[in-house]
Amino acid sequence: MNRSAASPKRQQAIYLTCCLALLTIVICLSGKLQSSKGQGEPPAIHLIIVGDTLTTELGVENDLKRWCREFYEIKNNTGIVPSIVLLASETETLKDRAQSIQDLTGTQVLKIDTSVQEVLNQCDQLSINSDDAVVFYYGGHGFRTDQVQGKWPAMQLHQMQDGRKRRAGLPLKQVFDKLSAKNPRLLLVIADCCNDWLPVEIAPPLAYAYEGLVNHEKFYKKLYLDSRGHYLASGCKEGQKSRSNSDVGGFFTNSFFSQVEKDTIYIEDSPYIVEPTWDSIFTAISADKIWVSEFDTTDFQQAQWQKIK
Repeated sequence: MNRSAASPKRQQAIYLTCCLALLTIVICLSGKLQSSKGQGEPPAIHLIIVGDTLTTELGVENDLKRWCREFYEIKNNTGIVPSIVLLASETETLKDRAQSIQDLTGTQVLKIDTSVQEVLNQCDQLSINSDDAVVFYYGGHGFRTDQVQGKWPAMQLHQMQDGRKRRAGLPLKQVFDKLSAKNPRLLLVIADCCNDWLPVEIAPPLAYAYEGLVNHEKFYKKLYLDSRGHYLASGCKEGQKSRSNSDVGGFFTNSFFSQVEKDTIYIEDSPYIVEPTWDSIFTAISADKIWVSEFDTTDFQQAQWQKIK
């Protein structure tokens, strides 16, 4: 049987149907190609390197130079140019190395700023995808006090207060928590610093990374508005001298305010928060001896207090 020729209208309909089918196929293939391309993009590598280069006897500048070399090792062996920020105290010899890297990355590499604020800003500003790798390194002085939770040290940095640069401690674990919350594929948080105990009266005060969640108002109201009692306290016991220096002022006064600051911190949902009382504050201050010399075990002062009524 001979096939009859299709009418012009039918031919047009068939033509349009074929065009739509072809367009659908192209769109689907394009989407798959885009998806494949996205999956094949290499991960980013981010380096945040912090060093106390002001204290020359620590040799931290050499550590930062080694991280500059590691930048090129990563680049040459992975084919990925890492993002890198060097936060240093003061340095001259790092400038040339930083400039060479900056010429390659097109971004500012070296910042003469090791403040708590800048370290946290760098962590906050970091844009991280789920397949990225992040390395945070700190080299410099470190310490711990009763206020430092867990086994990890606090980094000795600084922060601006009343227009002056003052020492401040930032717990390493808080930096880890901040970066871990961004959920990178790989996270290395490393500190080459001391982790030994410092008396609270001479240790730098801790700065808290959970800014915005920290609230002193609740516990200040409890201490100054809800508390009752008559207290008497002095910085040392009978026969002892009360000591001070130009950095922190009176050791007992510094210990008092450090304890109040620590005990009035309220972080929502934190399991470590205990409501303070004046009894608990004075008990904590008087429990520890304030050592004047680490070489003379008889040279110390110890606070005393009593609740009269």
